[in-house]
Amino acid sequence: MPNSVIAAGSLLAALTGVLLPFAHSAAMLIAVLAALAIPSLGGGSPVAVKLGPFFSSAGEVAVRLDRAGANGLVLFNRFMQTDIDPETLTVSMGLQLSNPVEAALPRSWIARLRGLVGASLAASTGVETVDDVAAYLLAGADVVMTTSSLLRHGPAHAAVLIDELMEWMERKGFSSVDEVRGLLAAIAALALAAGVMLSAAVPVAIAAPGSPVGGRIDLIAGGDNQEYPAGTAFDIRHGLSLFAGDDGALGRSLFTLEVDGQTQTPSYTRHHVIEPNLVGLVWVFNFPAGMTGVHTFTGHWFIACGIAPVGDPTADPYVPCDGSLPTTPVEFATSYVTVTFIDE
Repeated sequence: MPNSVIAAGSLLAALTGVLLPFAHSAAMLIAVLAALAIPSLGGGSPVAVKLGPFFSSAGEVAVRLDRAGANGLVLFNRFMQTDIDPETLTVSMGLQLSNPVEAALPRSWIARLRGLVGASLAASTGVETVDDVAAYLLAGADVVMTTSSLLRHGPAHAAVLIDELMEWMERKGFSSVDEVRGLLAAIAALALAAGVMLSAAVPVAIAAPGSPVGGRIDLIAGGDNQEYPAGTAFDIRHGLSLFAGDDGALGRSLFTLEVDGQTQTPSYTRHHVIEPNLVGLVWVFNFPAGMTGVHTFTGHWFIACGIAPVGDPTADPYVPCDGSLPTTPVEFATSYVTVTFIDE
């Protein structure tokens, strides 16, 4: 299937190269990458690093590996763990196949890293059905890997997953994996960081996924006298920009929209690189059917309090906490416009 890979075991089909499942600290990982970058050692081969989830800051490790030159990151490796039976006085090797429940952790990190690292992101752990494959792609995985399901059902199960993925895409209105990949990454990352659940049902039948519709109504302009053609598609899109290393602020920043006091669900969100180390976060609200009458649109911008810009620990935080717990999303700006939708 074009642009998608379902790989077995430790085969990263998108990147032919070396997997490093044995590295357990950021310093060691970066040292290995530096060594592999030397032509006489690494030969310039692409390198994918298979990470475990047990770092104190998995996001920091991923970003540092990306900057050190890793071509791919595999999230996450599962280690064999011994166990003890007190009745039989025996030690087992603890070999257990993964299950879909375990996929939540790597999927969460893939969503947070999507757009923040240049390395390809490979999903590993908990892939059993097409729903697991689709969820990983929606979270932002470039490739999806499975071993346990093939051990359970046989190698032919890989073809079953691919066929069912194609059927799922057709049913949802997607024409390519590129339209699926990362579609819900930003929303999933924000839901994880802020501890809120956001609905993200994208109307693919009326607008291509990840595309704004119609003209834009800009809330920054403000005021009570804007006009727009009635019954004509439009969108509202706003966000903010932060340094790529500000993990706490990136994961907890938010833009919300109210229409006549009612909170709206974003059609989609996206990350984009504005310039090196500067990332933009944008929330897009599509109104494909347009509106009639007079309506007030109010935007609220939130950012994690108590976090200073990356690289300058002495700088003032973006927003003070003023009694809130550190990294709590705090509203720092609001703006509204009242729009009259006129018949032409």
